[in-house]
Amino acid sequence: MHTDEREVELSDGARVGYGDLVLAPGMEEDLDAVPGLAGAMTAGWSLTAHLESQAPAVWDAVEGMSRGRVVFTLPPEPSPCGGTALKPLFLACDEWRRRGVLNDLDVHLVTPFTGVLGLPFVDDRLEAQLGELGVSVHRESTVASVDHRQRTVTVDGPTPTVLDAVDRAFVVPPYRGQGWLAPLAREEASGQIDVDPETMAHRSAPRVWSLGDAAALDTRPSGGALRRQVEVLADNIARSRLGQPLRCYDGYTIVPVTLDRRRLLLAEFDRTGTQAPTTRLVDLSVPRRALWLFDRYVEPLLYFRALLRGRLVP
Repeated sequence: MHTDEREVELSDGARVGYGDLVLAPGMEEDLDAVPGLAGAMTAGWSLTAHLESQAPAVWDAVEGMSRGRVVFTLPPEPSPCGGTALKPLFLACDEWRRRGVLNDLDVHLVTPFTGVLGLPFVDDRLEAQLGELGVSVHRESTVASVDHRQRTVTVDGPTPTVLDAVDRAFVVPPYRGQGWLAPLAREEASGQIDVDPETMAHRSAPRVWSLGDAAALDTRPSGGALRRQVEVLADNIARSRLGQPLRCYDGYTIVPVTLDRRRLLLAEFDRTGTQAPTTRLVDLSVPRRALWLFDRYVEPLLYFRALLRGRLVP
């Protein structure tokens, strides 16, 4: 990056000039942040659906279990839609209950939040579901280390715990900004790009903007947040060229949570964690069959045929 000259250097050494530069490269997993995790994943004892290379093996592992101890985790923020890591847990428990083996499994969830997601308007429903399934929840906690040889997961939190005799550990790794963005990053924000969280303009590099997971927007990253971010950012680029006041992004984001094979809820909130519904006609934070059907059949069509082609309607 050569922001003083307004140029981007490519991998072959060539430089490309820009008038405005928008950065949206996403984040990368940081396996080394959890001692033992890389080795455990190589051994296949630890898996996560958050990594494309491992996603197919997660369900194979779930189907192969009928007893023992299993650990699921929610990653610390910032993480690419970290709340969706509840989906493998809920679907696994639904499968085990359907097969009649859930009572033979000791299921644990490690979450960094005071509640399940740290969102009061959905946590009560999620707590009730986890209680019904018999899941032990370790709140305000993160995975400090794993050892696939000893089959242990060390949990760091208000009550440090070592879970032993773990048959499977579905651990979502921490994430951080990509290394090549370091000159534009805010280190205390896990390497995310140092932008004003309201305008998405870089704090020190003129005409540089960022959105998505890589941007330090002080909200929880999610693909569903991009629609609002793109609208505000596109308008702000035009406004900055005209010398007009910039619009503010309120941190709106959304986390879809699948509770079983039939129901899904949508948690919509701003950067303060306050519920920010996009419709008043129905409460989308209530688990519904219709939301599951929308997410399963309609959302993929919208994503691939509209969103990825730039057809973003405010």
